[in-house]
Amino acid sequence: MKTKVLVTLASLIAVSVAVGIGQAKPVEPTIKVGVLLNGSGPLWYTAAFEKAGAESRIMMHVGDARQIIPMINETWDLVFIDADKVGYIDYYELTLPKVRQGGWILADNVFFHGLIFDNPISGKNAIAIRDFNNHIAEDSRVEQVMLSIRDGLMLIRKK
Repeated sequence: MKTKVLVTLASLIAVSVAVGIGQAKPVEPTIKVGVLLNGSGPLWYTAAFEKAGAESRIMMHVGDARQIIPMINETWDLVFIDADKVGYIDYYELTLPKVRQGGWILADNVFFHGLIFDNPISGKNAIAIRDFNNHIAEDSRVEQVMLSIRDGLMLIRKK
């Protein structure tokens, strides 16, 4: 089976609390990757990136994403958000200006264990994700679609 590349990436950033992104290995050897961790695990990630042969293309930032994102002078093709749920709107608003036109933001866990569908909704994380989803739906700068993959994935394309 032949694989067709749908999107060519030159740069991407993941805003994460530490799960999953360490297994990623960019296909294109010249891709620039930024990993911004709000949680712990830098040594584990460094080892995973070295094992993947990608350490020279990865810029690791550890700390508060709200403070770090404004200091990164990059334009991204893709942003992946999977961090603390209360911060999703902030991460979105901080990264969107740095996403090229036609670029993508992927937001994970947008169903938040199905809790966003509860009436009444409770819990700060479920409420934050519901608010994030509504924020994106009302944003005329982007087009979006929600996929019912696992705990929900929102694909957001900058116009």
